[in-house]
Amino acid sequence: MKRNSIAIDILPDTCIEIDWRSAYHQFDSLWMFHKVHHNDPCLNVSTGFRIHITELLITHLLKAIMIIVLGIDVLTVLANEVVTTLFIMLHHSNITFKGEKWFGCVFIVPYLHRTHHSIQRNEHDRNYGAILSIWDRIFGTLSELEPLEIGIKGNSPLDFVNLVRFNFTLSTPPTPRTVNLESMIAEAAYYRAEKRNFSPGQALNDWLEAKKKINQLE
Repeated sequence: MKRNSIAIDILPDTCIEIDWRSAYHQFDSLWMFHKVHHNDPCLNVSTGFRIHITELLITHLLKAIMIIVLGIDVLTVLANEVVTTLFIMLHHSNITFKGEKWFGCVFIVPYLHRTHHSIQRNEHDRNYGAILSIWDRIFGTLSELEPLEIGIKGNSPLDFVNLVRFNFTLSTPPTPRTVNLESMIAEAAYYRAEKRNFSPGQALNDWLEAKKKINQLE
């Protein structure tokens, strides 16, 4: 027998699906597909639909099982999908609006979901809700931090061909950084000179001592 109740009208925001979304972040076998959604460096409405086909198949299979087990009727499923899609478009949009903070006390809004797309792991493993922020408050995964950067760390392709290859890599190699030792030594020498109020006659000694300290760090 099919059922229709308020409790399951918000199917995507049930406790089960909150756990499922967090699983995409915790397990490499799932993150390898979900990271396609996160690698967009500019959060906007289109980001909400940037989902790997494998993730779509897995998610819809899970939903189908829940619909069958709970006996949810067609109209409820349709209404749920419409509301969820509208909220996904809203919280992925690059906007702010009056009363957003108050609205965010109950619902997932742009400023909350931007945290979920932060480049920092400790920030993007937050705010898993699609409609309600209440679940994240209950499970202690809510964060209201403003991310400094959106996307994922390392090399992140945006073209179709390389994105397909990117789906099947578990980790992203870091971008090589060139260290300028002369610049580091100069900064350290300046700091030593500043500590002694730039008294004359010690410039060479400051440089040699700074160079010695920097070489010890290698």
